[in-house]
This record gives sequence, C-alpha cells and structure tokens, in this order.
Amino acid sequence: AGTETPAVGDVDGDGRDDIVTFLQGVGGAVYVSLSDGSRFVQHAWKWGDGVATGSQLPALADVTGDGRDDVVVFTRGASADVLVRPSTGGGFGAAATWHGNFAIGAELPGVGDFDGDGRGDAVTYTRGSAADAYVSLSDGSRLVQNGWRWSDQIAPGSDLPRPSLP
Repeated sequence: AGTETPAVGDVDGDGRDDIVTFLQGVGGAVYVSLSDGSRFVQHAWKWGDGVATGSQLPALADVTGDGRDDVVVFTRGASADVLVRPSTGGGFGAAATWHGNFAIGAELPGVGDFDGDGRGDAVTYTRGSAADAYVSLSDGSRLVQNGWRWSDQIAPGSDLPRPSLP
C-alpha cells in the first residue's frame, strides 16, 4: 500500500515464491507473506527492521546459494555499497557489506544469476552515452570484483533496465 516497494522471491526456501514488501521510510521494515502453493498463508509477517531505508534500492536474490532469496540493498550515490541481509527462512539476518564502490551515483543496479552457478550476482547499468553493464559475481560470501564489463550499448540514453528490482 502507499509507497511500499513490493518484490517476489522464495525467501523461506520451499520452492514457492513469496510476496515481500519494503517500507523504506525511517524504520526500513520488511514484511513477508508466504505462499503455500495455493494461497498466501498470512497477512505479512514482519521479517526485519532497518532493511532498506530512504532512497536505498532493495532486491531479492539467493546470493549465498542456500536456496533462500536474500535481501540485497544498493545504497548507490557516493557510498555505493552493496549490503546483504541473508534469509534465515523466518527473517532476515544482520546486514553485511558485500561490496563497496558498486552502482555509483545514478547508475541503475539489479540482481540475477549471470554466471549460472546458482548464486545471485549484482549488475549495474551506466546508461547515458556509455551504456555499459557491469557485473560483480557472488562467491557465496561476497561480491568478488569491482565490476566486470559484460556489455556495452545496453540501455542507452534514458532507458530503464531493472532486473529483479521492484
């Protein structure tokens, strides 16, 4: 409702996608409605606070490789950190910085499994005239490089690529 940011992913590891919503205001609360395969079984359980606040961009991907989608938060701007809050199957754990200096300024970040190893990776699009896409691969505990140029002339100008972002 309102300004909440919705997302879809399997956060409890049962093979079924659940609904996740981020209340990005001051408290940064996140709520989850689990799927039982035929319906959502409750009206949004609170799975954490301080998850993605203000203008931070949250995404869901299994970056740890344990079968549960984790919260990946892009701070962007000058700090340009990538924070991960791993799913415990019943909540989201403490935030850890997995990468600094990624998705800088107004670049548009996202997540996806770009190398096919079963772990979510980070991507950022420079857009504009350069229109490059940079990927940082997950090793299950961090994003391992500053950004590997995977493509150029993708999402030029003001195009809005948003893989796996709400």
